[in-house]
Amino acid sequence: MLDRFFIGIALIILVVLLGVVALGPVIEPHDPLLQNVDMQEAGPSAQYLLGTDTLGRDVLSRLIEGARLSMTIGLAAPLIAGAVGISLGMAAAFFGGWTERIVTRVTDVMMSFDPLLLGVLIVAMLGPGIQNLSIAIASALVPSFVRLARASALSVRQESYVDASIAMGRPSFGTIFVHILPNIAGPLVVMTTIWIGTAIRLEA
Repeated sequence: MLDRFFIGIALIILVVLLGVVALGPVIEPHDPLLQNVDMQEAGPSAQYLLGTDTLGRDVLSRLIEGARLSMTIGLAAPLIAGAVGISLGMAAAFFGGWTERIVTRVTDVMMSFDPLLLGVLIVAMLGPGIQNLSIAIASALVPSFVRLARASALSVRQESYVDASIAMGRPSFGTIFVHILPNIAGPLVVMTTIWIGTAIRLEA
């Protein structure tokens, strides 16, 4: 019973955060960048529910905008990294040979960099912006997805139903996404949710 209670609380928080992401500009009471020099460092009031900062900007609006940006990047980066990393990891495990060697070597090189440093380098090359920042953070997360997907797919690759699918003439990518991906999805979903927090931390 207690577990269900905490799960319910977590779901409510998640729904609220997703609502902030979707409706941020609509529910912000003021422009988060608008300065009111007459209301600098004002306390909470009917006009400014959480007061204002040193430049007279509404704290609540800035809090909502910051949460929206953080959640957007926090969700986008792991999803991008997962799509790229899982595809590469499964391809490396399924095809083997030079495909596996190239993927694993590139992954090893990327993992030799600190994720934060790698993200900073990519942002420096691509320039500022939410899209570029999401790509930069995703690039730092890709190696972890590649390694997990490859390790999981290698064990599934040995199963008889995979060999049967190949023998029946199913295209390679069809076999990968029909027979391998569903059987390794569990740990990959868990990793994606874990990396959401890391992406938000890197974005900050």
